[in-house]
Amino acid sequence: MKLSKLLSSALSLCIISSAAALSPSESSSAATLKGDVNYDKNINVADLVSFTRYLFGADSSIDRFSADLNGDMNVDVFDLITLRETVSERIPAPAPQTTAVDLCSEISDTIGYPGSPLTDEYILAQTSFSAELLKRLAEPDNNVLISPYSISQALAMTANGANGNTKTEMENAMGGIPVADLNSYLCYQRLNQPDNDM
Repeated sequence: MKLSKLLSSALSLCIISSAAALSPSESSSAATLKGDVNYDKNINVADLVSFTRYLFGADSSIDRFSADLNGDMNVDVFDLITLRETVSERIPAPAPQTTAVDLCSEISDTIGYPGSPLTDEYILAQTSFSAELLKRLAEPDNNVLISPYSISQALAMTANGANGNTKTEMENAMGGIPVADLNSYLCYQRLNQPDNDM
């Protein structure tokens, strides 16, 4: 019986002495949230800012007990890394956009316009345009890969917005075919491309 009272007293003494060994700020911090270094009862970006300022020596008013996130009795960059991970886990990720708006839903593929079948004049003009393009872009000892069809489509779209001398020069570059005819030929050519399943 005396032995159990003695052990009980010794255990009580150990508990009381360990509680007394804590400084007043540490004992009050024991109830705070780990990572809440600015005493606002939240773990957020403000804690990251305060912690970073503390590490750079610009702020000394952080709760060191809450700042020691890894429990090594040091407040250092490793605790800051842990705090950053904690804060980033609390920030909700934006919800992914699951639908896209079809900006071309009101535009049909042909717009009721099938284009004009290709004429010899157009084929010759496009062949000349392609050959001239390759001549100007080719360099000795270098490989050149171009798509005259894509370039023709892009130039024709641009030519539709041109006026005056610019429009005339663009028509001449494309073989001297007027833009209205060029639109018709290019539309027909685009709509009659080989199918991908071939």
